[in-house]
Amino acid sequence: MDSSLVQKVTLKTPARLLPGCPSPQLQLASHGRLSGNMNVTARCGERRYFLQIHVRTRGDYWVAARALPAGTSLSAKDIIKEHGELASQPRNVIFATQPVTSSLTTRTIQAGQPLSATMLRAPWKIRQGNPVVVVSRGLGFQIRYYGKAMGDAAVGDELRVRLASG
Repeated sequence: MDSSLVQKVTLKTPARLLPGCPSPQLQLASHGRLSGNMNVTARCGERRYFLQIHVRTRGDYWVAARALPAGTSLSAKDIIKEHGELASQPRNVIFATQPVTSSLTTRTIQAGQPLSATMLRAPWKIRQGNPVVVVSRGLGFQIRYYGKAMGDAAVGDELRVRLASG
């Protein structure tokens, strides 16, 4: 978890329902959430207890500094760091520690709207129809195939290639 996040945890389960062992093993079932109501499993030997907690998380995240049309390549002037409660933000909000400049918007984003991972993509490095080289390596050998990209791809994306041989 990011060091710029501040959390406050409140136990909602009544004290009479808490496990009676001195050192329970705790497991959080957050399903990717950082705040709100959550369940914790406490194991005491063979027994399991389910506890409810409420987590308030505040942190830094990116918002659009102005209205951004789809296809905009983000620069430092397009984004602002905000600090606030994360419970009301999209589940995949982009934290201010994550780089977003040079990313492209996948849709129109309104000024002040928090940026989420589904709103941005990496710029294409290969475009459909571009010539590409596919290299296969093995112990003591290397084979090169030449073909054309079947789609667009960013760094790290999978790409289908039509080889010259079909």
